[in-house]
Amino acid sequence: MKFFLILIGLGASYVFVRYREMVGDMIGGRHMLAVGIGVLVFFWTIAYAVGATEFFLSPLLWLFPGGRG
Repeated sequence: MKFFLILIGLGASYVFVRYREMVGDMIGGRHMLAVGIGVLVFFWTIAYAVGATEFFLSPLLWLFPGGRG
């Protein structure tokens, strides 16, 4: 199941970057937003593949109250 999710993530990031104009038109004409989402999905997928999501996402927990513990 993990391998399947990794393939979906890599494929989705490719689609976001490759077809940024079509994806950008679908989300309101912001083409660079589609590229940003594609890059974010790519790095999130790589972090998930190597098991480093907790390490990479720990700074985001500092933004929420009670997330440091």
